[in-house]
Amino acid sequence: GNGYWGYAMSYQIVIINALETAFGSSCGIGDCSGMKKTGLWKLYMCGSTGGFNFSDSGSSSLSATSQLIWLAARYNLPELMVREWAYLKPTGYSTDRCLPSIICGLVRYPVHLSPSAFPTSRLWTANDLSPIVLARQGWKYDESDKYFGLKGGGAFNNHSHMDAGHFVYDAFGIRWAWDTSMGDYNSYEQQLSGLFNRDQKSSRWDILCQNNYYHNTL
Repeated sequence: GNGYWGYAMSYQIVIINALETAFGSSCGIGDCSGMKKTGLWKLYMCGSTGGFNFSDSGSSSLSATSQLIWLAARYNLPELMVREWAYLKPTGYSTDRCLPSIICGLVRYPVHLSPSAFPTSRLWTANDLSPIVLARQGWKYDESDKYFGLKGGGAFNNHSHMDAGHFVYDAFGIRWAWDTSMGDYNSYEQQLSGLFNRDQKSSRWDILCQNNYYHNTL
C-alpha cells in the first residue's frame, strides 16, 4: 500500500542517486520498466480525500511526496506533479527525510514541471496477487473530484488483512466508503501472540481492523 511504497521508494531513489553520481550509471536499476511506471500507481492510489489504504497501510496520504517530484524529473513525466501542485506548501516537506533527493533529481534531469499537466487516463489497473482497479474523475483534489478504488486478493499476502478485498469511494469532498486504518503493531503484540500468523487460528482474526468484518466486502 501507500505507506510501504513511500518507505521502499525513498531508499530506492537514494541508491539510484548514489550510483549515478559515483559511476554515471544506475547499473540498469533506473531503467527498468517498473521504475518508470510506479509513479502513476502512487498517483492513482490517492483519492480526493485521502489515500486508498489497504493491508497494513494508513489513509493519511494528502501531503506532498518528494518521491513523485524525483520520478517526474527523472522520467520526464510532469503529470506526476498534479498532486504535488495541489498540496505544495511551506511545511509540506517538513518531515521528509529524503528531501535532498529532489535536488539530485532536478539537477541531473531538469524538466519543466507544469501545473497544467494531467494524466490522460481515468483508469489504472493491475492483476497480480492483489488485483486492483483505480478510477479517477477529476484532478483538482476538491469537491468536484470522484474517486473509486477496488482491490481483491487474500490473507496470504505480506501485511495483508483477513479480507478478500475491499473498496473506497470519494465524492463531493467526502469518503463515503472507507477501510479502517491499521493499528499499532507494538500495542497489538503486547496483548496478542502470533500477530503475523496468517493461518485459520491466527490472532489477526480477532482484531477488528484486520479481520473481514470491518471491510467493505461480504
